[in-house]
Amino acid sequence: MHDGRAQVWADLGAGSGLFTTALSALLPDNSMVVAVDTMYTGNEQIDSKNPLVLIQTIRQDFTALSDLEPCDGILMANSLHYVADKIALLNNLQAFLTASGRLIVVEYDSDNANPWVPYPIAFKNLQDLCNAAGMGIAEKIAQTTSRYQAGGMYSAVIFRNNSPQTIAS
Repeated sequence: MHDGRAQVWADLGAGSGLFTTALSALLPDNSMVVAVDTMYTGNEQIDSKNPLVLIQTIRQDFTALSDLEPCDGILMANSLHYVADKIALLNNLQAFLTASGRLIVVEYDSDNANPWVPYPIAFKNLQDLCNAAGMGIAEKIAQTTSRYQAGGMYSAVIFRNNSPQTIAS
């Protein structure tokens, strides 16, 4: 995930910080993760797995972000399925990604909406979404079963502007 240089990542819809904490363990020293969620009150502390990686919380609706420092990556774990207008969101997020930035998505692999997953996006449809938003190719990283959705879950990476990179870079 890194070449040793400090990085800035955002975790959108971070909630309790489960994925934020996991991300902090993967980043090099002196990196930062900005956790964005509407539930924060301003004094939340999310523990970093690496004491040399700073985690900052911001109370905001991630679909209305207007100010975020340039990010090497954006993580959306179980949050994209809350967004009705995914194309507008992805268009907005591209402004916050560095030229070699990447978006990591963790989602249920289903197109069947329910009260908890109102706007699902199955992996088979993620590439069409990326194309419509002018983003790069969606590469599936992994998939697993889920007790909540028959289709399971997937994780995918999308590099901004079809950057010729590999997941390991």
